[in-house]
Order: sequence, then C-alpha cells, then structure tokens
Amino acid sequence: MFKIFRVLLGAGLAIGIWAGLGVAAQAQTISQSVGTTAYGSTINLGQSFTATTTGTVTQINVRSRGAGGYFLHLYNGGAGSGVSGGIGTPAYGQAVTLTAFPDNLTGFNTLLLATPFPVIQGQQYSFTIDNNGGGSAPPLAGNGANPYAGGGLVTFGNSVSGVSDLVFQIYETPTPPIPTLSEWAMILFGVILAGGAALLIQRRQITV
Repeated sequence: MFKIFRVLLGAGLAIGIWAGLGVAAQAQTISQSVGTTAYGSTINLGQSFTATTTGTVTQINVRSRGAGGYFLHLYNGGAGSGVSGGIGTPAYGQAVTLTAFPDNLTGFNTLLLATPFPVIQGQQYSFTIDNNGGGSAPPLAGNGANPYAGGGLVTFGNSVSGVSDLVFQIYETPTPPIPTLSEWAMILFGVILAGGAALLIQRRQITV
C-alpha cells in the first residue's frame, strides 16, 4: 500500500509542477470597450497600445461601423506606420473582413492573427485598418475622453492622438516560463520516485 502511495505521490508531484507552469500560457486581454463616437473614414485608422506581457498577440477586436474587406497591419512602436497617409513598412499584415455594427456601443469584429505577433512587456505597438495603401479605412467606434492610457488613436497612418482611443481589445499570450533549477529538481524527483516505486512493485509481483 505504501509503495502504491509513493507512485501516486510522485506522479502527482510531476503533474502538479507541469500544470502550474502551464497556467502562464492563458491569454490576457487589453480592453477599451466604451464607444461614444465613430472615427473615420481616414486613411490608416488604428490604435497604439502597450504590451502587458512578453509573448505574442493572437487576436485584435475592433467595433466597425462599416462593412467590407480591408487589411490589418501591425507595427513595432507606438507611432503607427511612421508615414503620413501610407502603410510604411509593417511588421505584420493580413487581409480581414469587417461587418458593420449599428451603433458605437455594442459588438466586436474578431480579427484572429494567422501568425501570432511577438511583443515585449512595456513596449508600445500599433495596428491600423486600411485598404493596403489605397482608399479610406472604415469608420471605427471610439472614445474621445482618453479611456486608455497605454496608447492613442492613430489616424492617417502616423498621427497619434493624446486624448482619443478606438474601441478595441488585444489578446496576448505570455511566453511559457522556463522552469527554474528548483522546479526541474522537483519534477525529476517526482519522476524518479514514481519510477522507482513502480519498479519495486513489479519486482515483488514477479517474486510472488
């Protein structure tokens, strides 16, 4: 009975450590959901934001007041594209399809990134919705009372507001932590304990 208990204890230790390390992989959200007005239709309309973790952005949500096919571009830094009226050199881009919501108060367009975008905690980044360099972006819901302190509304590619923000959400996934030496020791101890107890039980069954 004691040997069986040691098997369960060792397995439990190993599983518990790995489960604890996996908790950090859950997605986090930056959210500014209060819409009072609609911004647009300007060229390269978007938002700058500050990453809350080191990892990747996997999803961006906006509240569009217009429908159609557009492009989502992401930039390193909080200044948008850096080019007035242009897309500049984005760090990431993909085509997106937006549906129109009837007001500024409810609903989100879910933009899943085909490739997660790497971010570093405390650093600023920007995204824009545009026509890939030609034409205007759709009108997007926002707020002129500076509800989000980590960035600002981006218009015309590189003009960043100090008082206005889009309605937007950023989904971030932290980079899984590397186990410390003590955590590796506990994992190894659990595996050895479970394996040794299992081997003893097997030998006893053979000799009986």
